[in-house]
Amino acid sequence: DVINKLDKLSVLRLSVSYLRAKSFFDVSLKSSPADRNGVQDNCRTKFREGLNLQEGEFLLQALNGFVLVVTTDALVFYASSTIQDYLGFQQSDVIHQSVYELIHTEDRAEFQRQLHWALNPSQCPDSGQRIDEASGLSQPAAYY
Repeated sequence: DVINKLDKLSVLRLSVSYLRAKSFFDVSLKSSPADRNGVQDNCRTKFREGLNLQEGEFLLQALNGFVLVVTTDALVFYASSTIQDYLGFQQSDVIHQSVYELIHTEDRAEFQRQLHWALNPSQCPDSGQRIDEASGLSQPAAYY
């Protein structure tokens, strides 16, 4: 149903998101541990992948909400399909969009502060960035 309603721009945006996610997880999977001979045991790997998939579905059901993964650039890297139930947005419309487009303008500064704190908890609360009021996107406060 959603696939039939996608325009060209959405298809391109989702394709870029898919390639970024694939690249990210390819790097993560290549760094996974191997057995003594340097070759992974395919049976154990496939079993673990199946468990991880089931575990993820169970966690999402237990959460009774939605999952939103945001990059350091405040772009939505992943949104669970349950986001439509809670926010009314289609999963395909949210992925690879700025999170600042989804939150209220008065909450943007606090979200930016929390995002900065999550990345650098030992540093001061001032992120050294400002939010551009017109676009809602963060801009560096100092240019190098």
